[in-house]
Amino acid sequence: MFFINVIHLKWHKFDMEWNPPDHDDLSGDSTCWGYVSDFELAKKIVLENKSDIFENGSYNLAVIEEIGEGIPSTVDNETWFSAKPILGGRNHIIAYDVEEIDKPKRFTNIIGWSLD
Repeated sequence: MFFINVIHLKWHKFDMEWNPPDHDDLSGDSTCWGYVSDFELAKKIVLENKSDIFENGSYNLAVIEEIGEGIPSTVDNETWFSAKPILGGRNHIIAYDVEEIDKPKRFTNIIGWSLD
């Protein structure tokens, strides 16, 4: 299964200056948005912000974790994304620039976002 997780690193959602995901301040907010059986569908959900998974700027990273059946003890694969908000009038988020990224160094030894 492919679990879709969103994570928030500290940054002001209306700040035009984007803080990269290797930023040291982690707010600790994360949630598992859901899971699907197809990686391409999971990727589409993230890239197209289906069902507002980034919750109007509440989250700015996403990771898709592939976890096998049973009692999970490890993650088979991870795919990471950053979501930079695109602001419209009155600083409202009108869309996101979502791109695939390398795993942030801050999270080198962290797996299992889906399981917390």
